[in-house]
Amino acid sequence: MRRRSFVLAGLSGIGAVGVGGVSVGATPTPASGDLAVDSIVPVRPRSEVTADLERLVYPAMPGALVSGSQVVDIFADEFGCGVVLFRAPDGSGFRADIYRRGVMPASSFAATERYELNVRNDGDGRIRTSREIESAMLALTAAVRENESALPRLELVTRSEFRRVLRMLPG
Repeated sequence: MRRRSFVLAGLSGIGAVGVGGVSVGATPTPASGDLAVDSIVPVRPRSEVTADLERLVYPAMPGALVSGSQVVDIFADEFGCGVVLFRAPDGSGFRADIYRRGVMPASSFAATERYELNVRNDGDGRIRTSREIESAMLALTAAVRENESALPRLELVTRSEFRRVLRMLPG
């Protein structure tokens, strides 16, 4: 049994454990076809970057509840952005992007000393983020803030770099 599986199994065996809005416990998980986030991106193989991201967002690990939203996956995308996929209480999916904080930080959802976090939920930016998503993002930000000083700085793109790459893509 992998260490993470062992720890999560042990925590769920003793009930829910919470830190800063993040709780780990036994939660019902629908079949993968029921996940709205499946269409966002498939679950990817674990990499060193993923391991670093998991340490950064701990205790928000896959299966954990973060202010009522369940963490589905954690990975670095093909553009160098850290990603945490969530399933909201209503079953919809949303994505938290984690960027390295730039010299001129963009207007992100939240920022820590080293990172910026932004929510991507297919909204157009003019509609207010739901309370459930906002709560999950604030709890995730608190976890990043708590862990960042104990870890080496992750080599993620800044939000400005990410936007520049997206503009260059066809379509």
